[in-house]
Amino acid sequence: MKKSLLFILFFLHLTLESRSQDFDALRTISTGIDISQIKEGLNHGLVYTGPLFKFNYRRSWDLNKHTLTYEGRFGLGPLSTREMLGLNFKITPIDLSYFAYENRKRIYFKAGPWFSVDYNYQLYPNHQSGYSFYFTNINLGFVASASFENDDIYLRIRWKNSLLGLVSRPPIYRNPYFFDLSLGTYFKDQHRTFQGGSFNVFNNTQAEVLYVNPHHPRIGFAYQFWYFTYSDEPSLKALSHGISILFFPKT
Repeated sequence: MKKSLLFILFFLHLTLESRSQDFDALRTISTGIDISQIKEGLNHGLVYTGPLFKFNYRRSWDLNKHTLTYEGRFGLGPLSTREMLGLNFKITPIDLSYFAYENRKRIYFKAGPWFSVDYNYQLYPNHQSGYSFYFTNINLGFVASASFENDDIYLRIRWKNSLLGLVSRPPIYRNPYFFDLSLGTYFKDQHRTFQGGSFNVFNNTQAEVLYVNPHHPRIGFAYQFWYFTYSDEPSLKALSHGISILFFPKT
């Protein structure tokens, strides 16, 4: 996979001519649909699948030749497996990327630290009535971005990956005579069982490929990918990927 990515970057380096416009410097609003899969160890390891309808806001600021980018995301959608239904809720109130290194050559490359806070909440009423499932991730990692442009195409590849952070998960045992669906219990539990770690505990990977036609610069299309694993008990794997439409302001 690494060799394929290097080949793509090298090919684009040879074939595309850089221009001055940078779509990262604009604020954007995007909406899209992902296909999500969640394998929850506490839910007997069943894989629930369904669409995730999402909304994203992004804003960037130039800071003395560096760039600070803020993102906020919200997603909601149904889940199902073996004719059993579930509900998937995701919110990212904080996603900050600081591009401390920039190389403005034919391939516009930049990289830096990344910080995010993710809240993920699921309900499985047909299978686990009365219990909620969640995973909260406070994450510190890195972000890298490479963009290319000529007269007919703007293309950007962005990659984010965790290095260390905190994860909160439900306890393995919960009182079978006590339901925990109240909002107070949910917000308390989301921050009560944090465990610190790095790749030995969890991994959070996000990627995006953005395409914009420079002749129609107010709309872009992006393929977005997110993969999260928690290797401790109760184990968890979550995958989400799909297409989003980005709306840029008039310049």
